[in-house]
Amino acid sequence: MLMNKIQLPKKAEIQRKIGVKFDKNDRYIYYTKQDIVIFFGSIIIVIPKGFQYDGVSRPYNMEEDYYDVLFGLIHDYGYKTQFIPARAFWDSFALVIYSVAAENSKTIGKKIKYLFRKYAYYATVRLFAFISWSNNKGNLQRYANAKAKACKLMCRRK
Repeated sequence: MLMNKIQLPKKAEIQRKIGVKFDKNDRYIYYTKQDIVIFFGSIIIVIPKGFQYDGVSRPYNMEEDYYDVLFGLIHDYGYKTQFIPARAFWDSFALVIYSVAAENSKTIGKKIKYLFRKYAYYATVRLFAFISWSNNKGNLQRYANAKAKACKLMCRRK
C-alpha cells in the first residue's frame, strides 16, 4: 500500500520549517524556512528553503491542520517544479497523506474527517488543477534544479 512507503516529516519539524505571511489581499502565503525532505518509496523529494506556495490545493474555508499544510506543500511543489512530470503522481498525495492521517487518528470523528478529505481533495485536484499544471508545464530549469538537489541528498545518504 502507498502509505507504507512514505516517510512524512513530523509535525514539530513542519511547524519549525514552514512560515506564514500574508499577501496584499490578506491571503496566506506559506514559505519554507529550511529544506524539507520527503521519502516516498525510492523517490526523494527535497523542497528547498525559500519555496513559496499558497496552499490553494485545499479549500480556504476549512479548518487547517498539519496534514493540510503538508498536502498543500507537496502538491504545490510538484505542480510548480513538475519534478516528476506526471500530474496524477502529485494528485495522489491527497490519497496517501489523508490515509496516513486517518490511520494515525485516535477518534472515529477524526478518521471520518480525514477519509472525507482524502476523496474530496483528490477529486478536486483531479478535476480542476489541470489549469495550474498547464501554466507550469515545460519549466525545465525548475525540474533540473529540483532533480540536482535530490541527487545531492541521495549521495550524502550513502
